[in-house]
Amino acid sequence: NWDRYKAETAYAQMISFAHDHARAQAMLDAMVRVGPRHAGTQAALGGVTHRRLQPTAALERYDIALTLDPRNRDAAIGRVSALLDLQRVEEARLAHREVQASFRNDLHVARLDREVSLR
Repeated sequence: NWDRYKAETAYAQMISFAHDHARAQAMLDAMVRVGPRHAGTQAALGGVTHRRLQPTAALERYDIALTLDPRNRDAAIGRVSALLDLQRVEEARLAHREVQASFRNDLHVARLDREVSLR
């Protein structure tokens, strides 16, 4: 049931936003085993690992998500932030330009623009 799968992904993200990152990661790890080719789950797992201060692991998940779906906005945005956290500034700038070109009028991209300019 893919509707339930999506709801479980959203629930895991809410748990992570409540700062229970370990529990959220455990939930998403299990979901990735069920649907390894689901870009949204890979991106969500990237977000949780990023919030757990593991930018290398997060970058890997974002890259997997973008391989599965190059239009995945969350993975593209997260990738820029992870690259910045890893101090890979030139790569982050290139990735940021791609995000801006792909998602011009997105509010999340506007937030990313501020993050990039602050760093």
